[in-house]
Amino acid sequence: MRWWVAGGCLALAACSRGDLPLPPMPGLSLGGAEEVEIADRVWLDRTSGAPEGAFIAFLSDGTMIHDSCGEVWRLSPWRRVDETTLVWEEDGATIRAEIAVAGEDELALAFDPGDSDSGAARVTRQYRAADAPMVCPERR
Repeated sequence: MRWWVAGGCLALAACSRGDLPLPPMPGLSLGGAEEVEIADRVWLDRTSGAPEGAFIAFLSDGTMIHDSCGEVWRLSPWRRVDETTLVWEEDGATIRAEIAVAGEDELALAFDPGDSDSGAARVTRQYRAADAPMVCPERR
């Protein structure tokens, strides 16, 4: 059901894609042809230790969807600050992430978890583009 909701949101966002264009990402291109775009795609978290079926989707309308097979979904506002920096709101905090890798089928985001004054080590999350149809893996 959650994938259906996420798919519906993505379909709606695709219809309004021309309303809120995101800045391109210079220097991150696919074979020199077109610029890599991270919005309006579902990105599966493939980071070691990530919750089963975890994904993130940056919609071009400024909505970010987070979900996994065992967690409650979340909608957060997000925006691109510049070509390599994203920010989003989560539990009252602003999360700032640097795009470490962006490709046709891969994405890596590096960010400081929680409060930036906590001294916690920088975290890198690795994602791969999802292909439809897809459902959460069976729990064992």
